[in-house]
Amino acid sequence: MDSHRNNPRITEDVTLRTASDCQQRLSIMVADGEVSFPTDLDDAERQSLAAAVRKRRRTTLIEFLARQIAVDIHRLPVGCPERDSSC
Repeated sequence: MDSHRNNPRITEDVTLRTASDCQQRLSIMVADGEVSFPTDLDDAERQSLAAAVRKRRRTTLIEFLARQIAVDIHRLPVGCPERDSSC
């Protein structure tokens, strides 16, 4: 039998994990511009979602900049201090 169904702590953990997973998916969709930021959230939910969206956007920006820097470094001739110089 499913003994975990009668255990309130396990049920609460599963509920929290599910809510957290939903918020994470929603934050990704909002950060990526797939959906608008929901207006029907209470203050705590709005602040939590806004923080998750900021984190996602910051991470995405950092990864983009790192890729661009890596591309620039890869294109530089060995020993050339700057791309625009005449090495």
